[in-house]
Amino acid sequence: LRAYLHFVLVNLHGQPYTKSGALNSKSIPLKLDTDLEKTLGRNTVEEVYTSILSDIEHARELINKEKWETVFSYRFNVLSVDALQSRVSLYMGAWPKCLESAEAVLAKKSVLVDMNETPLALPNHFESVESITALEQVMGSSVNNAVWVPATFLALYQEGDKRLAAYFAAPDENGNRKSSKGGKREFSCTFRVGELYLNAAEAAANMDKLPHARMRLLELMRKRYTPEAYAKKENAVNVMDKNALISEILNERARELAFEGHRWFDLTRMCTPQEFVSIIKAAKPESTPKEYHVKFPIPQREIDLSQNMITQNEGYGQ
Repeated sequence: LRAYLHFVLVNLHGQPYTKSGALNSKSIPLKLDTDLEKTLGRNTVEEVYTSILSDIEHARELINKEKWETVFSYRFNVLSVDALQSRVSLYMGAWPKCLESAEAVLAKKSVLVDMNETPLALPNHFESVESITALEQVMGSSVNNAVWVPATFLALYQEGDKRLAAYFAAPDENGNRKSSKGGKREFSCTFRVGELYLNAAEAAANMDKLPHARMRLLELMRKRYTPEAYAKKENAVNVMDKNALISEILNERARELAFEGHRWFDLTRMCTPQEFVSIIKAAKPESTPKEYHVKFPIPQREIDLSQNMITQNEGYGQ
């Protein structure tokens, strides 16, 4: 759990691992002991990731529970370790390890929700067949009711994609939609099978293993599109070159994992600060984001408590 928390925090407050100069840039303080009096400074991105990887290996030695009862599904299990390893490796651009870890999960748990069946269960539900760890509720009821999905994002869903109606409420009189994937504790999801298919596909494509990347992508698509729409997708995917395939995988990642806490991190790891700002402005033209707003600053209260962080609040893009 410590590794996971550090991973989330370093990606909120630090530069993406793969960006130029990121490894030596300051990110978050590493808290590895119970000393409440210790004054902390910010560690580099590389130092935080080194700690995360060490914690994952330690967890691999300690965790031996294959599956928890549903009431304890928020707890980490054996598959959770490989799922976290896959996600961390994805953000690092460590493609062989990402693929290896994703496939280790899929070898034991690979069933996807079939959206052509009824009744339909959302894949991020804690009782879904896809659920691996259901610790986080990304969108509480207050957040869910305040969020409208921009038309620029909805445009990613093409004809025959069953997720448009499943993931989003019916449009109002102005064509606006809200997410249906949050608002209740039952939509707790930290790791699920769908993500591992996408991790495997992205890693394989970047390793020039295009047949494997296509296989994993199409296995997911088969469960998300109508048979007619899937047939068109299959034909298109099978003739894509590497760059087109990676682009399709990333778009599929946006569609599949919408409102599950991935999109912000995916954009920051994939885009330059300028590209990221352009995406935000396209979704919300009245906004005025700056390149250095891509990463969240360390809260001022924490800076006030530690003189070691006063001059270290550098932002991605500055």
